[in-house]
Amino acid sequence: MNKPYTPELPEDERLLVTLRPTLKAFAIPHGIMLVCAMTFGCWLYLPQGLLQAILAGLAVFVILFAFTAWLKGSGEIEFSWLMNLRNRWYVTPFRILIGTPYVEHVIDMEDIDYIAVRFWWSMTLYCKDGTKHRLDYVWKPRQTRAWILSIHRQMKSTT
Repeated sequence: MNKPYTPELPEDERLLVTLRPTLKAFAIPHGIMLVCAMTFGCWLYLPQGLLQAILAGLAVFVILFAFTAWLKGSGEIEFSWLMNLRNRWYVTPFRILIGTPYVEHVIDMEDIDYIAVRFWWSMTLYCKDGTKHRLDYVWKPRQTRAWILSIHRQMKSTT
């Protein structure tokens, strides 16, 4: 059995947590969207027949799915769960290592400008040099942001 990838770190630095997309954070907003779309389709077309109501509900769901893709800033409809499934944020006391799952970007805690929560499932990390990194489908992103910012404050207070 394969061991999960963990980045190589100096001996004095330990891995605090690995953040990754969760199915729960993906399924809840999309499930709510599907229920709303099906309810609207049934309300609108049920007098004309069950098949038309189901088709109308699915059509409304596709429109809502495209709308959320547009809100997230992507130019095309994508299966965002599959696209984001491999994203990882490895959080240490001094840095955040970002990868898919192998480390591609390293951000020092002191280089973090702020972290924004988008919708109920996404976090965007803004750096002082103007770059930004997004992790979608994080469970409880507000708590995660507060936790990362507390590490950031501890790092600032020790230097």
